[in-house]
Amino acid sequence: DDKGNEGGSLENDDSAAAITYAAHNNASVISMSWGSYFKSDLVEDALIDAYSRNVVLVAAAGNDHTNNSHYPSAYWPAIAVASTTKDDDRSDFSNWGTWVDVAAPGSNIRSTLFDDTYANWYGTSMATPYVAGMAGLLISQARDHNISYHPYDIEYRIQNAVDDINTDHYVGTGRINLEKAMKETYPYQWVYSISGISQCVNTTTPTFKGNAQDTYKNIKNVSYIVLQNYSIEPDWNHPNGTGTADDGNFNSLNENWTFTTIPLAQGIWAVGVSAINNISHNAFPNWNTLIIDTTIPTNITNIATDQSVNVWTK
Repeated sequence: DDKGNEGGSLENDDSAAAITYAAHNNASVISMSWGSYFKSDLVEDALIDAYSRNVVLVAAAGNDHTNNSHYPSAYWPAIAVASTTKDDDRSDFSNWGTWVDVAAPGSNIRSTLFDDTYANWYGTSMATPYVAGMAGLLISQARDHNISYHPYDIEYRIQNAVDDINTDHYVGTGRINLEKAMKETYPYQWVYSISGISQCVNTTTPTFKGNAQDTYKNIKNVSYIVLQNYSIEPDWNHPNGTGTADDGNFNSLNENWTFTTIPLAQGIWAVGVSAINNISHNAFPNWNTLIIDTTIPTNITNIATDQSVNVWTK
């Protein structure tokens, strides 16, 4: 139909395979003008793998005027794109909600068809390529300046280079503005190096130590999030806690840090660590798996000395 829903269907394993193929063959941006309201672990895993390989993922938010999460756009690695009109209104068909990241023109968009013909189309599928193209230009600009980048860097620039729109529902930070994004001063670089994380054992409040580095801006803070089995999308605006600099203050490009987690229940936890620099740019988080075992210690026999010792059972 005229909202980009024509053209067949694809199954989740096909979608995941296509994403993986592109990511493993040096794609910089993947544009996804398709989706449904059903989650797929297979597709989500493929997106996370692509994201870890520095691929920017852009997806259509859907065309049903609903705030129901639409996938793959609602998966956390993707930039979810809503649609606007030529008057900077939200397109009446466009999905909306807190999971949407940004908006782009998607109403009455001239596009190509088969047999060298053209037509005007409507849909978030038409808006998504604008954002994907914008991502490609920003990546090219970064490479021209020999600046390393992460997908979050590109998403941040896209979301913060916008114009206000007229909308009755939330459709992201605004309508994209490429000129604003391209004029943002280079060089800059997010904190991207976090290393040396270690963990204590036999405790429900483990202590982590590490190092954070930025190329241009001083480290301002280090924060952490704990999730049970990666169960929900991490919210870095509301971390579980922050670290302390080993020298007492965060004020340099290279900082050693320490933090002790909140009390954790027995089970498998994901511990994510991110740093922020003094112009409020966040690092891509470093994730580690932690097993908390609160089993009561059991007595076992030390064969060499024939004495009983306490150990944590695993």
